[in-house]
Formats: sequence, structure tokens, C-alpha cells
Amino acid sequence: MAWSERGQHHARPADRAHLRRPRHRLRHSRPRHRPGKQSHRGDRIRLVAHRGEGRVKHGPTGRGVGKQDVLIVADDITGALDTAGYFATPETPLKVWLDRPPAISGGNAVDLDTRDLDEAAACGRVAEIFAGRERGLLSFKKIDSVMRGHPIAEAVAAFRAGRFRRALFAPAFPAMGRVTVDGRQLVLSPDGMAPVGPALVDALSSHGIPAALLGKGAAPGGFAVADASSDAELADAVTAFGQGGDDLYVGSGGLASVLAGRASPGLRPPALDLAICGTNHPVTLRQIAAVPGLRCLVMDDNGALRPEPPVMLVAPANAVSVQQARAMIERSLERLVATMPRPHAVLVTGGWTLRLLVRICAASHLLCEGLYEPGVAVSRMVEGAWDGTAISSKSGGFGGDDLLVRLFAPGMKESA
Repeated sequence: MAWSERGQHHARPADRAHLRRPRHRLRHSRPRHRPGKQSHRGDRIRLVAHRGEGRVKHGPTGRGVGKQDVLIVADDITGALDTAGYFATPETPLKVWLDRPPAISGGNAVDLDTRDLDEAAACGRVAEIFAGRERGLLSFKKIDSVMRGHPIAEAVAAFRAGRFRRALFAPAFPAMGRVTVDGRQLVLSPDGMAPVGPALVDALSSHGIPAALLGKGAAPGGFAVADASSDAELADAVTAFGQGGDDLYVGSGGLASVLAGRASPGLRPPALDLAICGTNHPVTLRQIAAVPGLRCLVMDDNGALRPEPPVMLVAPANAVSVQQARAMIERSLERLVATMPRPHAVLVTGGWTLRLLVRICAASHLLCEGLYEPGVAVSRMVEGAWDGTAISSKSGGFGGDDLLVRLFAPGMKESA
């Protein structure tokens, strides 16, 4: 029985070559970023930007992209990283914590790991963080772009605990084929589009807080829900919302890109030694199949893993339940960390798997240095068994079919 790391939405991210355009006003944009020139010293990640690119700018909010200005609170680790990546650079990384950070202040992103909790417990964790936040920050509540977990309830908990006056609710992530039309979240695919989650205005209003579509009667205090089918429309929404001082922003990587005032700078991670895939999401399986000659070892607990780079560790396909598969993966990774020399660079697919790996390595936190591309963050472990290891990470459903081909290419050339 094949299993998925989480109950992920299996709609394929939009492939621009095959997307069907809806007949109404929906517009779909390509990600607009030009990778800068990269240079490497050993396995250190560096970025040399094109002239005028990658500089600290002011976005539509009037805020700079400086890491000290932002606090990100997410429901899973990959989401915390791919959101933090828009605000981070190798020179000014953001700290990403798996638990409550030492200080609830700027320059931090927090994974509260609430997606699989019951709603009351999830909202309790969110409220605790926002009740103790430092005032005057750009406060960002990261939610899932396909509305998994408790996006509405957690947004309300953050709003109330943080005593915000206004909130912009903008979950669209056009670069990943997630758009918002008439207050509904949609996932685009080659077969069309499918709604996910509830009617946003009604769902927010049901919690007793005023909510309306942005520009259509939004109250002075409460939630403004933004329609957006492109990055340009997201930017227009942020401008229309305006800078009101101590506001809450609720969304995903699309909103983070706009608030940071710049596109992803396109970091290039060091050559991969190893990839760890803890999900059987169809998008990830296609990415694995596209890499010619890639050796795959199954994390099935049937023996010691002796990976010779480059290699992919994959989830067991014969597990009868998610619980059994996770137990196999956990034992396999414990043996791997105990016996393998510290790798220079690792790709991890799936939030549960990455969180598990950080715990097994006993790292204190991650330092996010930026993005390889939208949805793919580049960070480093801090302390523990893999101190200094470069980590590229993504959710199971993110990335084009050639993503792993591109990430593995440098290492395969070196080993040829």
C-alpha cells in the first residue's frame, strides 16, 4: 500500500506549457526571477547578484526586506523555510526554530508543527506565540496554500492573541499554481482547476471577526480577503490594503515574495551528497523518475544504509500504514546519522521528514539563507551531528518534473 507523508492535495502544480486558461478573469503568471551568478568556496553557499537584483528594497508596505523586521509563524517546517527564504540572504539568514524561540522577535521563523494537531491544540500554540510577540514587526502567519491543517482557525487565533487591528488574508501562491478567485482558493493543473478549503470570508466571519473581500466593504478592523491570480495582483492587493502600522499578514510564499519586495534571488546549493524523500506524493515520484541513473535506497528498516553519493533515500512503498512507514523511516535515519560522516549537502522532501532529521541530528535550529526557486529553500543546520550541513528542502507537491535533475546534476558530474 502506497502512502503519503501527509494527506497532501495531489493536484499537479501548474505546468505553464499545458495550463488551460479559465474563461473568466483569472490570469496566471510565471515566476519572475532571474538567477544571479553564483560562486562557491568549498560547500559554502554564496550569491553574487546581477546589478540591481537581490538588493534590499521597499515593498508595497513601505517596509524593507531586512530580516530583523519580520516574524514568521508556520504550521510546518518546509513552509517556515520557503517563506523565510524570501526575506533571507546568505549574509543575513533567518533563524528557523522547531519550537518556541528564545525571543519572539524579528529575524525568526517558527514551525509550530500544528498541521496534524486538533484545532484547539493548534490554536493554543499559535496564540501563545503571538501574545508574546515584539510589537512593530512585520508579523506573518504562514498557512498552507492548499488549505491543509487549520488555516482559518489559526489565523483567527493569531489575530486575537496579537491584538491586531487589521489582517490581510492572501493565500495565493501563483508560482505554484495556487490562486484565489472570488474568495475561494483554487489549485491549477493541466486538467483545469479545483477549489480547496471553504469560502474564506464566510469561514473567517463565522469566528466572530469582521471579514470581507478586499475593496468590497472591508471593515476598518478585521480581515480583508485578497483575490489574486498572479504576482502582480498580489502586489496590487498589498498596496490596496495599505500600511496600517501593526497589521497581521496571513498567506503563503506568494504573499511573502510581495512583502519582501523582491523575487527569489535563485541560490545554487552545493552539489548534493544525498537526498531523503519521506513522501510518496506523485509530484515527487515523477521528479525521482526523471533523474537518469540515480541510485535509490529504500528506508525499509531491512539493513544498514551505506549511501555512496549521490543517492536518493526513498520512503517504503510496502508499509501498511503511515505509522509503520514513519517508524521505518525514523529507524533508518537514526542509523544513517549515527554511521555516516557529516554530509556537505542534503535535499529533504517533506516537512515531517525534515523535522525528524533535525531532531535526530540534535540541531538547535536552521539558518535559512534564501531560495533555490519558489518553494525550495536553502538552509544550514546549526549544532548537532550535522552542524553546518547545507539543507535544500521542499514540500512533496512542489517543483517541476526536472527539479531533482537540476539539483543532482553538479554531483553526478563530479562523480562521473
